[in-house]
Amino acid sequence: MTTQPLKIGFVGLGIMGAPMAGHLIKAGHQLFVFTRGKTPESIASSKATQCTSARGVAERADIVITMVPDTPDVEAVLFADNGIAAGLTSSAGGRDGRDGRISKVVVDMSSISPIATKSFAQKINALGCDYLDAPVSGGQVGAKNATLSIMVGGPEAVFERIRPLFELMGKNITLVGGNGDGQTAKVANQIIVAANSSASATASMFRATMIWLATLAVWPSPLPPTRVMFLPISSNSGLTRSNTASSPPTMMDKAALRAPTSPPETGASR
Repeated sequence: MTTQPLKIGFVGLGIMGAPMAGHLIKAGHQLFVFTRGKTPESIASSKATQCTSARGVAERADIVITMVPDTPDVEAVLFADNGIAAGLTSSAGGRDGRDGRISKVVVDMSSISPIATKSFAQKINALGCDYLDAPVSGGQVGAKNATLSIMVGGPEAVFERIRPLFELMGKNITLVGGNGDGQTAKVANQIIVAANSSASATASMFRATMIWLATLAVWPSPLPPTRVMFLPISSNSGLTRSNTASSPPTMMDKAALRAPTSPPETGASR
């Protein structure tokens, strides 16, 4: 935890942003917030100050966190007429600290394009402020329980300055490289998750196919034209029960599965 309360801006109070902002409020920090639509009750009833624009947040806070759905949303809250950049322009102290003020920091915790992130960082740096990309993994449960994994891209000194805030929102916090690298790590993580899910589904389908073929192998041959009941999928087969839970077992004519033992009649004699 930080040794003294910080002035923190938070833009985007959805299912992820609201609990994340809540952890910062509970830690005693002064929050300035803005979100589209209605502010969640958990934030509205807290000590957080509600602002009328993202610019208003940036004018009041020293650290501004964004948590919005996608790349165009981040671009809008940063660079629209009443966006964060406009607020930074009117109040930034300069990255080199010549006027005795510590530079402001923008921390984007959304999951967006790594290429766009590099461009956004350059524009924010040009205003005399620092930028971190810090996408998260862990979903709504992780946001509520402050157990998110946070992959950070940006200067190490800035990361160390913001780390105590990350520790209020997550458990696994890693600086993976420069600006854009946090987003790249998140994309890689998503690819791995998708690959594992695909492999699991393929294995489940293979298992089900082998069970079906094994069942065919033990049927008497030739197959009599009787009807056989296919039982519901077992719970450990790895397949969904959605097709069996709400309907009776399927009836199928075994004779329909019998392979022909002779070529079909063609009408021509040999």
